[in-house]
Amino acid sequence: VDASDKCGIRDCSVAHVDAQTCELRPRGELCVRGNSVSPGYFRRPQATRLRFDSAGWFHTGDIVEVLPAGAVKLFDERVCDQLDLGDGRMVSASRVEQAYEKHCSGIEQCVVFGSSKAETMIALVVPCVQAAKEWATEAEILFH
Repeated sequence: VDASDKCGIRDCSVAHVDAQTCELRPRGELCVRGNSVSPGYFRRPQATRLRFDSAGWFHTGDIVEVLPAGAVKLFDERVCDQLDLGDGRMVSASRVEQAYEKHCSGIEQCVVFGSSKAETMIALVVPCVQAAKEWATEAEILFH
């Protein structure tokens, strides 16, 4: 997708690609190239190889969606945060963790794991000790 007329930067192309297959799709990783884009990281060839592909595209790591009018919508998630589940879905680990922490009272910390060999995720949840004690007292459970 060439969005140079949308972003106002001359000779700049914008593309969104699937992070796993590098195919164009409506939602994926934001990639940019052009005269206004750096040719690489200064004195960091390994970092340059990781972020720039052979066609000169800089892979930003940002997840975007191209809207019908051609505008680009930026999501609050990154490619490196994506879990590739066994059924082909890409799920944002931080979004799931934030949902647990927001909607489940008594959680101190939460981390989500996923595997391309499984269609489900696993959440490791660390409860808030004080909240657990209060719940146990209300439920008349002895806390040891």
